[in-house]
Amino acid sequence: MSEVRLKRLFESVSGGSWGTEPEEGEVTLPCIRGTDFDYPALRSTIATAPVRGFSHHEVAKRAARRGDLIIEKSGGGEKQPVGRVVLHDFDDLVMPTNFASRLTPSEANESRFLTYLMSSLYAGGTTKSSIKQTTGIQNLDVQSFLDTVVFQPSLPEQRAIADFLDAETARIDALIEKKRRLASLLRVRYREEQRTRMMQNLDPITGLGLRVPGWRVAQLGALVGLQRGHDLPIDRRNDGTVPIISSGGQSGWHDEAAVTGPGVVTGRYGTVGEVFYVEGPYWPLNTTLYVADFRGRNPRWVYHLLSVLPLDSDSAKSAVTGINRNVIGVLRVPVPPLDEQHRLSEELDAEASRVELLTQRLDRQIELLTEHRQALITAAVTGQVDVPGAFVKDSPPD
Repeated sequence: MSEVRLKRLFESVSGGSWGTEPEEGEVTLPCIRGTDFDYPALRSTIATAPVRGFSHHEVAKRAARRGDLIIEKSGGGEKQPVGRVVLHDFDDLVMPTNFASRLTPSEANESRFLTYLMSSLYAGGTTKSSIKQTTGIQNLDVQSFLDTVVFQPSLPEQRAIADFLDAETARIDALIEKKRRLASLLRVRYREEQRTRMMQNLDPITGLGLRVPGWRVAQLGALVGLQRGHDLPIDRRNDGTVPIISSGGQSGWHDEAAVTGPGVVTGRYGTVGEVFYVEGPYWPLNTTLYVADFRGRNPRWVYHLLSVLPLDSDSAKSAVTGINRNVIGVLRVPVPPLDEQHRLSEELDAEASRVELLTQRLDRQIELLTEHRQALITAAVTGQVDVPGAFVKDSPPD
């Protein structure tokens, strides 16, 4: 195992191209952007890549072939810095975008090993020292990054390490996927149990199920869709903003109109029909135009009730997928006595807490497995773990 500069492991480095409209090019190829990186698998994907037009000269000079690496050199953000690298591992030619570069390994190096090596460098923060940022976009100085000194095992050792990591990461990925499916199943089963319990408790009262002649949803409280400038008191932060919640339950800070207390929001556009109970340390709270905000005497009951109603976009007469808040408001639902609402809400809250605890544990296990996966990659490519068929240094590098 010898020390070399990273650029010595590659035969050539070339920038990508965005090309032209497909009909204007001599050749059409999928154009690989950062959003087309399957980074957990460290592979490129053409499933979402746009098809662009290129000249024969561009294809000969810049296109990625099987075994080439593609590095993201512009983009990124605070949580995901620029500099990710993926392997192009199928036969079809692709063109890296102009925000990426193609790295062609030399014959003395194994592409899979180099991909794992670059993953290790990225995870360790090595790319950060080569990032330049004068605007909101991060730019990686590829040549500066390629001056990084790394350890280079022999080609047979690289292949042994790559084979080892292929097998081990596949095993870890299978465990991660199993835990993700279990977490998803827990959430689905809770929703099914939530609806079943609602039906069981409401049928004795109405004998007709959930959507029956009875009270309209709008009669349970105030159902509104707020807009900028709505006349409500606003407790702003020092920078003039207040909390905001949007479709999908995402929160942030904005200067929209404010909601003054705990309530329920449901997606009108985007995440249509998904219901969220909103409470927290910040009040008042804002909603965007993409959600309907509901406030009533018993918001927890309304939350559970709306969660099991079939809120969908079938009634929306628009090119944009959505549901009018008036459609939600006129839905007729049974309304049990207030004490029955509280009892059922408490039961469902208790079950929701149990499911949330279980899914949080699964999420933490997934997080630990992901960290272990990356640590194993770093240990293997730096000689800190015993890989059959690979040289192990007496004093592994730090």
